[in-house]
Amino acid sequence: MSVTTNADDASRLRSRRAAAGTTLGVVARVLSAAVGLLTVPIALDAVGEADYGIWMTVLSLTAFLTAADLGLNQAVVSRTAAALARGRRDEAARYVSTAFTATLAIAVGVAVVLAVAIPLVPWATLFGLDPSGASDAESLAAVLGLVFLVNLPLTTVAETRNALQEAWVHNLFLVVGTLVGVTGLLVAVWTDAGIAAMAGALAGGPVAVMVVNGALLLRRHPWLRPRPSQVRRRDVRELLGSGGALVVVRTSMLLLTTLDAVVIAAVLGTDEVTGYVVPARVVYLGTTVVGMALLPLWPAVADALARRDPAWARRTVERTLAAVIASTTLAGLLYVAFGQAAVRVWTGGAVEPPLSLLVALAVAFVVFSVANVLFVYLSGAQVLRPQAVAWAVMAALNVALSVILTRHLGILGPAVATTISLGVAVVVPSVALTRASLRREERSARGPSLPVA
Repeated sequence: MSVTTNADDASRLRSRRAAAGTTLGVVARVLSAAVGLLTVPIALDAVGEADYGIWMTVLSLTAFLTAADLGLNQAVVSRTAAALARGRRDEAARYVSTAFTATLAIAVGVAVVLAVAIPLVPWATLFGLDPSGASDAESLAAVLGLVFLVNLPLTTVAETRNALQEAWVHNLFLVVGTLVGVTGLLVAVWTDAGIAAMAGALAGGPVAVMVVNGALLLRRHPWLRPRPSQVRRRDVRELLGSGGALVVVRTSMLLLTTLDAVVIAAVLGTDEVTGYVVPARVVYLGTTVVGMALLPLWPAVADALARRDPAWARRTVERTLAAVIASTTLAGLLYVAFGQAAVRVWTGGAVEPPLSLLVALAVAFVVFSVANVLFVYLSGAQVLRPQAVAWAVMAALNVALSVILTRHLGILGPAVATTISLGVAVVVPSVALTRASLRREERSARGPSLPVA
């Protein structure tokens, strides 16, 4: 088989896998979002507005616990994909074993902390509850904490699927997990099992399906079975080095979408928060769908660069950027044109966002999506620390600008601050980093490409 044939076969296989992962990723995320919207009235009717607010508050706190894995699982993607492209199964297996063992140990440690801390939290004072309500809140926190802890090491399954360029398989399991979770919620509501059981069923369904996903993964790839004997101190350092940078980026992204409400409440008062958060939620959903669609490109880029095929990486990045800019601009225009009516219907007339806010959110959506494309390429290319610095600067700049602009522009402030901080601190340097990385890879692409794995 010729070198050209090998390279062409690898390129076609990589493109097919990325396309399949992107398609099912979008389906999974849209279904999850639709189910999320549908379950709101069900849960509200079952537990009441006050208890539902407690449920959402406790659930939102678990979002920050996702950083507890120290980025180890995300770091697995690029390194494992590159190792597999070079035909080094033993190295890939070591990375998977290291990530799983480390996150399992972290989960056990966090479990001890939560077991001590949850009973000590003054739930009655925190939420203004009677003793019975405080007991329910404590049970709710314990159940959601348990689901999180079980899921933490299982995240290795998802990232290993991504590294194998089998994101489409993982996304298929996400669809099934969403349906299982909704079914569990309906059963818990029908049996009047209580708020903790309802929350546990909804959040635990996807985790239960992830266990099946992991079992089938190991059945097909038994050489990936985690073994403590495969854990190497050097691999731990490598994954922590990459993972630390990814945690910074992930936390910065999380802050970007969660602090707006806090800034508006502090500057303008809590009465103004709903008028921003409701229309912004649509944009956050859009960025999540785009992020899910782009995720399969991460291991594909790592695979291409490991096989010394930077032409595929350059072509894919350029086409993806063009497609994302076109699609998000169109979506933004549609949101501006029909967003006011849609939000009015969705909220029963309770929220009527100004057109200027929709325009600001639409622009922020496009810029955030472009930043996502660049993040995925640079992560696949293992350009991590410069990214972490850029995203950390962006987060600090965004907070400062949000406060200043909210004082002068009202609820437009956070959206405008997001566009400026992302554009200046992330997009501009990321474009420069991407160009430099591609030029470097093209200079080093000498000799024959690696064969199809």
